[in-house]
Amino acid sequence: MVGKHRVQIGDNTVRYDFVLSRNITIIRGDSGTGKTTLYNLVQEVNQKQNSGIQLNCDCGCYALTDFDWEEVIKRHPKSIIFVDENFGWMRSEKFASIVNSADNYFVLITRAYLSMLAYSIKEVYSMHVSGKYVTLNNEYEITLNELKNVYNQTMSFPQECITPDYVLCEDSNSGYELFHALTDKLSSECHSASGKSNIPECLLNFENDKTYLVIVDGAAFGSEMGATTRYMIQHENCYLYAPESFEWLLLKVMFSKDPNIYRILKNPSDYAESTKYLSWERYFTHVLEDHTRGTDLEYHKKKLNKQYLYAKAMNTISKFLLESNINFEKVCGGAGAGKDKMALGGENCIIEEDNA
Repeated sequence: MVGKHRVQIGDNTVRYDFVLSRNITIIRGDSGTGKTTLYNLVQEVNQKQNSGIQLNCDCGCYALTDFDWEEVIKRHPKSIIFVDENFGWMRSEKFASIVNSADNYFVLITRAYLSMLAYSIKEVYSMHVSGKYVTLNNEYEITLNELKNVYNQTMSFPQECITPDYVLCEDSNSGYELFHALTDKLSSECHSASGKSNIPECLLNFENDKTYLVIVDGAAFGSEMGATTRYMIQHENCYLYAPESFEWLLLKVMFSKDPNIYRILKNPSDYAESTKYLSWERYFTHVLEDHTRGTDLEYHKKKLNKQYLYAKAMNTISKFLLESNINFEKVCGGAGAGKDKMALGGENCIIEEDNA
């Protein structure tokens, strides 16, 4: 299943209107904010022909229950499946396995962080109520430029850009190699957490007299975001950089002048088929590998092509990161001076393709 899908549903007392763009959307929040009401409306539409509820969507919408839930998913491909927090299989490996391979979009109403699912930090929402009209208000809106983080009142960025003393990368593959090379220019430290689930524990070892930068794949880091942000709220010397993925970063910086890559980066939801890719991170890896295959810049996730470590490519990437208020040069400053402690990554910057 691909694309963006607008859901409008309501009765004479309440209405919901939101757009889904990925295979997994999380809705969490306090009791009484309308989460269960949304689920109940979908369920009533499924059960009654003349329910009085208006549902407008370009695909089917179905409420999952503990009874016959596997069959419901199988019978309704290319539809949106709503799951309430009382669903007994929510945290099971079996449910996660089916979600990860299903030809559906899922709206999961839960306060759990569901570590077995790879969902984006941008697709975790809380319900925002305005009178009788309900919309979704992004809970983890980690961003620069157009997007604003919900925590920006308590996690302000310095008025000047940061120069990290210590960089913690989510993985130990190509992304780690590149950021390690960038930190060498500053004589800073760079370490791997060896997996996203280890990030919260690694944070506990940070000291107070250094500036820390944590780099993660935002497209699949949603389950770890709660613990990570709770730490950062209490530690002003720790910052997060969360592009969709390292592969997204290279596509954006090095190849976005290519018309096909530009179209993909502009609307990934139109191309990232949910049955093939657990998250957009996997999809961008496929795109980068396919686009560079047989060229001097051929990309391999496990081992970074040395072409990306040459001066021209490194300088291009450094300039792009400065747009996200991250400085890997000797002197900090320039147009990248920032305001938000969490950055999604320079959406306004497109750099010429680098063939170094």
